[in-house]
Amino acid sequence: MPSSRLIFLVVLVVGSIFSRLLPHPPNFTAIGAAAIFAGAFFSEGVYRRISFLIPLAAMVVSDWILGFHALTGIVYLALALNCWLGSRVHSQASVLKFAGTGLVTGTAFYLITNFGVWAFQDMYPHTLDGLMLCYAAALPFLGNSIAGDVLFTVALVSALRLAEKYLPAVRNAENPRAAQA
Repeated sequence: MPSSRLIFLVVLVVGSIFSRLLPHPPNFTAIGAAAIFAGAFFSEGVYRRISFLIPLAAMVVSDWILGFHALTGIVYLALALNCWLGSRVHSQASVLKFAGTGLVTGTAFYLITNFGVWAFQDMYPHTLDGLMLCYAAALPFLGNSIAGDVLFTVALVSALRLAEKYLPAVRNAENPRAAQA
């Protein structure tokens, strides 16, 4: 039977996916943060293998509702990078370090997905100038991507840290914070 901690972690990740389904400013969702969070907090033990599957499965479900598009694979690749970068952040790292990871992933998402637009669609000439035009046209979305990844990552990590402090069932024996309460 799953532990209360595992259930809490899954609820945080899955709950954040609904930000894609609710009205929101373009690219300001919690999906990138959910991938960072899953990478950081599911990267230990038996759950390591599913850390990538949780946010990607949630994307498939939400894309099934919202609709798939020609660059879905590129978006999923960028999201997998978020999860991998999250796995590089120790789960006990500072909230500031998690915020920095959100800054990196928001920027990487912009670079990867817009490169995909330039490379695989005919919206821009396949020249260096065309690539720069593509990136320039997408600049209005960059701030929202970064803000979403940073703010939602901080919110998810803070929610877990508060739960660890005040809800004994969320703490686990492997967690050093459990002994501090």
